[in-house]
This record gives sequence, C-alpha cells and structure tokens, in this order.
Amino acid sequence: MTTREELINRIDRLSEEYDALIERHGQGVRASHVSADLSNISSRIVKAKEQLVLLGLESPCDEWSGGYGKGQL
Repeated sequence: MTTREELINRIDRLSEEYDALIERHGQGVRASHVSADLSNISSRIVKAKEQLVLLGLESPCDEWSGGYGKGQL
C-alpha cells in the first residue's frame, strides 16, 4: 500500500514534470504529443490526490465488531 508521504512525493514530482513541460513548450498551441503528455500527467496528479484523500478516510470496518461479539476484528 502506498503511504501518505509517497503520494505527496509523487504529486510533487508530477507537478514539477508538468510545469517543466509548460515552461519548455509554452501555453497555447503546441505539438499533440506534448498535449497528450500534459493530459496524462494531469490525470496522474488527480488520481494521486484522490488516493491521498482516501488514505485520510476511516473505514467502517474499523468500528465493526463482527456481528454479535464485542470489539474490533
């Protein structure tokens, strides 16, 4: 499982990669492969941010006692 720190590092690295492509190729009209790369990186950033949010959520299983018994499994 990916840790919170790994996800933050991934987001930072992908953001730097995205910014470098923008700096190199500029805003506006650019080659289609560059636009595809930017889209791919952007999607990966969004996915990593979603995973980061999910890591912060509590699981309903954390409170489940397994039926009739008491306490966590």
